[in-house]
Amino acid sequence: MKDIKPLVSVIVPVYNVGEYLKECVDSILDQSYKNLEVILVDDGATDISPSICDAYEAKDKRVKVVHKNNGGVAVARNTGLDLTNGYYVMFVDADDIIQKCTISEAVRYSTLNNLALVSFGYEHFSTRPTDASYTDSRPYIIKADDPSACLLYQKRIANAVFGKLFKNSIIGSTRFIAGAKIAEDVDFNYWVLKNTNQVGIITNNYYKYRIREGSAIRTSNLDQRIDAIHIIQNILTDTVGDKVLVKAAKNRLFMEIIFAIQTLDNEDRKQVLRTHQGLIKKLRFKILFDYKSRTMPRIFAFTSVFGISVLVKMINAKRIIKNYNQKDNL
Repeated sequence: MKDIKPLVSVIVPVYNVGEYLKECVDSILDQSYKNLEVILVDDGATDISPSICDAYEAKDKRVKVVHKNNGGVAVARNTGLDLTNGYYVMFVDADDIIQKCTISEAVRYSTLNNLALVSFGYEHFSTRPTDASYTDSRPYIIKADDPSACLLYQKRIANAVFGKLFKNSIIGSTRFIAGAKIAEDVDFNYWVLKNTNQVGIITNNYYKYRIREGSAIRTSNLDQRIDAIHIIQNILTDTVGDKVLVKAAKNRLFMEIIFAIQTLDNEDRKQVLRTHQGLIKKLRFKILFDYKSRTMPRIFAFTSVFGISVLVKMINAKRIIKNYNQKDNL
């Protein structure tokens, strides 16, 4: 008798992605790992996406479809979480794809090492994805206090919830912040990581993230950036009493302000500077002398010593920020 493989619930929030949805769902259903529950959450889409979802539900018993009023990706993911039956949970965005071996490899590594969370690599594409990028590095495990700190420092554990396999048990009642569009993944991952002391890292880029105009990663406004700063401030409050995590959270808060200054238009940027200039000054020496920090935060912290105007000129080198923010942090 063959061993029964644990059920994996794959949550896909769907909103006006009819052009890409079939490619995404096909990549999930075509996994070499077959014991799947695919939850397609139609978040009030107004294109052909709802009918595509229904067609998949009609032809494959592993697919569940939920139609709901538009509430944003965070609420859609929460809806999916409330319906999961799987031992494991994965999130896939509806315009992305995953390689055929993704789930089987993640489950295998989790099972072999009794890991509640496995993170695997991802890479960006715009039109046609490449095959999985394989590295010479072996999978490895981050232990003890490192997982949460790695997330906040943006080292090895990426911000996004996609590209990860979670045991449902460590998610528990954790949910995404309704209405948040930036940093909600960091918040979710932070609270989930509090429930485990080790994370498995697979360096191969099994997840393919599609870059397209209008996606959340490419657009933001002042309110969203301020919300992101507040989210990290809330995490910082939670870290009080843990010296390692306090430093990591301060590092991330500093960089969240930098991201806001870099991505916003002039007037909005000026408002961020007016309201957060004091915080930049308060944090900069802590970042500068934090030797666990990545290089770029320390460079920005050092630059700010010569004046905020000098820091802004540095931030205007958009390519530097872009490379920092899009770098695969494995």
